[in-house]
Amino acid sequence: MKILIVEDDPGIVDVLDYALRQEGHAVTHAARGNEAVDHASGADFILLDVGLPDIDGFEVCRRIRRTLEVPILFLTSRTDEVDRVVGLEIGGDDYLAKPFSTRELLARIKAIHRRFQSASSPNTGTDQALQIDAEKHLVHFEGRAIDLSPVEFALLTLLASAPGRVFTRNQILDRAWPDGGCVTDLLALSRIESLPASVPVACQINEVAAEVVETFRARAEMLGLTFTSHFDLAAKTASLDAESLRRILTILLDNAFAFTPAGKSVHLETSAHTVIVQDQGCGITPDIQARIFERFFTTTNPLTGRRGTGLGLAIARSLAVRAGGTITLESQPDVGTAVTVMFPTAPTSFP
Repeated sequence: MKILIVEDDPGIVDVLDYALRQEGHAVTHAARGNEAVDHASGADFILLDVGLPDIDGFEVCRRIRRTLEVPILFLTSRTDEVDRVVGLEIGGDDYLAKPFSTRELLARIKAIHRRFQSASSPNTGTDQALQIDAEKHLVHFEGRAIDLSPVEFALLTLLASAPGRVFTRNQILDRAWPDGGCVTDLLALSRIESLPASVPVACQINEVAAEVVETFRARAEMLGLTFTSHFDLAAKTASLDAESLRRILTILLDNAFAFTPAGKSVHLETSAHTVIVQDQGCGITPDIQARIFERFFTTTNPLTGRRGTGLGLAIARSLAVRAGGTITLESQPDVGTAVTVMFPTAPTSFP
């Protein structure tokens, strides 16, 4: 079996690599989430860490699940129930908390693989009775045409693609329901708001910002955007964990890229206590600006005609406020938008 290890800790990778090869598996390794998404199609099984340097394992799982049904086992030091629920809801097949024994890991891999083999085995009986024409969106059962709504058709197509396979609620929402990603975002927001308000953590603003910028360069080129950045040497250590800052910046850049047409620019810069993401996009009218950070408030993207979940900026704000920071927005229609995130400086005792 070809197993992809998605883990940024070289020590853990070495242990897993040795144990899996001893069992006769072929092993490949990805240290970053985007790299894992690119190589997922060549794997029969994925061991996925949650805390990755660019995008977290939950987002990696969501992206993989849009096109693949490969088994995914989360490996993480997080033990909160809400994390386990999120991991399973978005399409993970199991969740193993660190530290763990390699014997237990191998046993779980075998069990999950057996379930997948059973689910993918040919299903005799009514297979030939059900005919689905994906191009024409037509369904016939025992020769009789079945009238289905678009959502019903998408749901049936998904279930019929893997007879016997059990899909999670969020897999169904993501593929067969409009704005299915809303559930995952809600779970993430609930997790953020349930955490203690004062946990002493810190991260280097420039270091995290530079990592995030690198993950967006290829997308900028693909979209025809000019993507620039500037890192002020005076930038301090923020009183915020690196994963939270990474998520905030990812949300802001995702929005900037989505609302900026080809040929225009997006810019990220840091200063002593702030990070600013500025774009030359469509801009936001004053009435929308007043509600832009509200949960479930959505607006139609004039470039694509699509609407989001209305939770991305709410998550960014919750993360910033929880760390004692602020997030503000300035925008002019047809000119662009600038979002400023300000953080308190971490105590000098932090590295």
